Amino acid sequence: MRIDGSTRALVTGASRGIGRALAEALAGRGATVGLLARSAGEVRALAAELPGEHVALPADVSDRASVERAVERFVAAAEGLDLAVANAGIARYGPFRETGVDAVEEMTAVNWLGTVYLVGAALPHLLDRAHGHVVVVSSGAGHRSFPGAAGYGATKAAQRMFGEALRHELSGTGVSLTRYFPELRFEPGSYVLDGEIVVADGGHEDFDALGQRIHPAASRIARLAHETPATFVAFDLLARDGESLLELPFAARREALEGLGVADPVRLAPTTREPGDAQPWLREAEGVIAKQLDAPYRPGERTGMVKVKRVRTIDCVVAGWRPGKEPDTVGSLILGLYDDEGQLHVVGHTSSFTAKRKRELVAELAPYETGERGKGDASRWTAGRELEWVDLRPELVVEVSFDHTSAGRIRHGAKLLRWRDDKAPRDCRLDQLAA
Repeated sequence: MRIDGSTRALVTGASRGIGRALAEALAGRGATVGLLARSAGEVRALAAELPGEHVALPADVSDRASVERAVERFVAAAEGLDLAVANAGIARYGPFRETGVDAVEEMTAVNWLGTVYLVGAALPHLLDRAHGHVVVVSSGAGHRSFPGAAGYGATKAAQRMFGEALRHELSGTGVSLTRYFPELRFEPGSYVLDGEIVVADGGHEDFDALGQRIHPAASRIARLAHETPATFVAFDLLARDGESLLELPFAARREALEGLGVADPVRLAPTTREPGDAQPWLREAEGVIAKQLDAPYRPGERTGMVKVKRVRTIDCVVAGWRPGKEPDTVGSLILGLYDDEGQLHVVGHTSSFTAKRKRELVAELAPYETGERGKGDASRWTAGRELEWVDLRPELVVEVSFDHTSAGRIRHGAKLLRWRDDKAPRDCRLDQLAA
């Protein structure tokens, strides 16, 4: 299964964390994404921010009927389903004698039954086409739990067992579950890490290479594991030798993490207590996380920490525009940059407009239209998706801000800062993305 403009993917828990990152990666490769989460405002805002057209699906994964309605709505809107990702999850940590049955029931409804409800609703559509893929996002706590995570670990173990059995049951049907990172190995011991999987290229994270690992063919996964091996970057140590470390201050947890003795393919996220030492990370990496040394670990909360993104600005040519969902509106501007040979390359889009501005832009851009428009030039405007576009003469320049790039494109939607009447379009060069 290749992730491209023909892929229809539904992700639960899509508004935050891993789910949002998956949605961004899928959209960046051209997929149509169904964004399922409880917060209607968050999924609608994300649908507008991502490149392409996506489907906001406000729903509660612990409600079977709500999940079934959301799946049917997405299948109708996207005209099919190819990939279902059961990612939604919650954690309620603490000794069972204190959290009680209520917390376990809540986690069971979201983590375990939410997975079952999604797979149950999605599977008939995948089996009808004898094609597709199911992804179940679990946790290391499902392999090795720790004090304070009795209920959470049980729900994650249930997910893991469900996925493993389902993988065998679906053998030969064209629908599959796959292990994407077989090269990852951890040192023996009893411990629980918090971290992320990355694929690096030249010292920088390669989000495009990471996205390519979502593939059902075992032979391809094995090849990519060798060609572009993944690394697990450990941020924190949550438990060790059967003891929960959640209430310890970050400084103590970090000291314990450094004493754990990890080895490739696991490495520790670099840290410093000197602000000046972090400056290169803001210039070269995707940003930094500032943490209070005395802060305990609070799952699902940004307590005692601040995420500081690396935000860059560039000047781009307005190469065209895409219509909005409402009639007679501009949904987004298509952004381009010139290479050394003078060829204009589409590198992203910006759609940060008010409803009033979307209507005004139609008339303002009309004098620059070339008369060329259509839906079939997918390779020019998108990563394989056939979206309606309107071509413009390359005479307008805008300054935009953005945070991430991948494969020569802006990963997320850029934010329009200002129009640059003083900038020549030919001065908008591709090398700005590498700066």
